[in-house]
Amino acid sequence: MQAKPDRQEMRLALMLAIREASALGQMFSETIAAKVGLGGSDLEYLDIVAMRGRMTAGELATETGLTTGAVTGLIDRLEKAGFAVRERDPDDRRRVYVTAVPEALGRAAAHYAGLADAMDGLAERYSDAELALILDFFSRSHDIMRGELTKAKRRG
Repeated sequence: MQAKPDRQEMRLALMLAIREASALGQMFSETIAAKVGLGGSDLEYLDIVAMRGRMTAGELATETGLTTGAVTGLIDRLEKAGFAVRERDPDDRRRVYVTAVPEALGRAAAHYAGLADAMDGLAERYSDAELALILDFFSRSHDIMRGELTKAKRRG
């Protein structure tokens, strides 16, 4: 009979699982991005716009940590590929909004359908309390990642 792993072993296994999930997510994103004619990072940034809704170029720069010049290039690429539109604020012509194009998002989402179905099936195996715990873990880990991302950008 195999001994129950101790807490330190489980914590290390969890850290490795998180790292592997991150790497697999990146590889999956790169694969889908290539299929829809985008770079992997551009697809991830597009997803931020899709999740947040209409946002200014400045908000996107703040959210991603990209420079305003890099955000301009990003919006140019997304717009050229048909995934986003930019609009100038009629009251302040310096302010630019970017919005994801729903039909284009649908083309990309089609490539995620199998994954979404499989993950939904996996979630069905857990109780409401377990799902709440998993969601809590991810919510807190996102907060940690945002904080560490900010620190990493400051360090240069």
